[in-house]
Amino acid sequence: MIHEPDDGGAFDWAWWSLDLFEITSPALPTNWVLHRHEGGEVDLLPAAWCRPGHWDDLDPSELDERPADVRAAATRRAWADYHSERDRILAEAGREPGRRELPGPSCSFRPAAQDDQAPAD
Repeated sequence: MIHEPDDGGAFDWAWWSLDLFEITSPALPTNWVLHRHEGGEVDLLPAAWCRPGHWDDLDPSELDERPADVRAAATRRAWADYHSERDRILAEAGREPGRRELPGPSCSFRPAAQDDQAPAD
């Protein structure tokens, strides 16, 4: 899952097919676990991101009936978990910690060009 902004400056989450990425190392981050869903699907991701409600708490819906202070606390916890685990992944890869703005992009993605040529900048 990639966190990327939409054109309006809001944030959104997107799922992208593995074949759109270049695998540069066979190593997995040490904080990743295999998480199995009830339907049999599996994810590889940090354990903290497997917490029930983690992804929903990052962007709580107005349909969330919890009191505002409870929603706010859950959102702060989810973003703290997201940033700390993301930064651990980046550190293990020898990269600088990511951005902390909220909302905002945690990484960028540009699909490969159709003709396998690098996109022009």
